[in-house]
Amino acid sequence: MGARCKVRRRGFILLETLVAFAILAVMLAAAYRLTGTSATNLARADAVRDVLEALQSELDATLSGPALRPGSDVAALGTGYQRVRTIRRVRAIGQSGGQVALFRVEIAAYRNEDTAQTRPVMQLSTLRVERERSHQ
Repeated sequence: MGARCKVRRRGFILLETLVAFAILAVMLAAAYRLTGTSATNLARADAVRDVLEALQSELDATLSGPALRPGSDVAALGTGYQRVRTIRRVRAIGQSGGQVALFRVEIAAYRNEDTAQTRPVMQLSTLRVERERSHQ
């Protein structure tokens, strides 16, 4: 009877190595896509934060400024955006010694490409009460 020779295999064969590289490539592609998406989302969040801070600053300045006058105005807001501020007199109530007026203040940010101003990126609104003295 012939002697059987046991051959011990060491290392990997070419097919196993190719399969391992293919799995690694798929995992790296998924990680790269996830990282790219995260970076894009972070940039968008930063832009939204900047717009929010600018709008809040404009709203604060409007509310702490002189007496409000109804109307609307447009101005640049950072790069790529414009803001529209609208002030409306909602109600006026006459009282002894003067009149109390309620104003609605709206500030909205639009992309510069949105020339018809149909879809605001962000909008803030609030109310302000002002007492008007009667002139005697």
